[in-house]
Amino acid sequence: MIGVYHRPVEVDRIFMFLDLKGLTTIAEKLDNRTYSNFIKDFFYDISDAIHLYKGESCQYVDDEVVIVWPVQKSNLNCILCFL
Repeated sequence: MIGVYHRPVEVDRIFMFLDLKGLTTIAEKLDNRTYSNFIKDFFYDISDAIHLYKGESCQYVDDEVVIVWPVQKSNLNCILCFL
């Protein structure tokens, strides 16, 4: 309605690609329901830290979440979220 997508603006962002290490090995040992609950719990558990450090979850792919922050001079939120 207001034409935001008709006039794109270039912005700088910090990206974090968070992926579960060794999930294939874990998944082979779990049944479908347990695996699904495991992934759901993982995303639920990290959502508090993402919100606390002002990140934005922009994409979920299998066991990976892509988190973004705006680039600012004093933006250490991405590092604090990681830790």
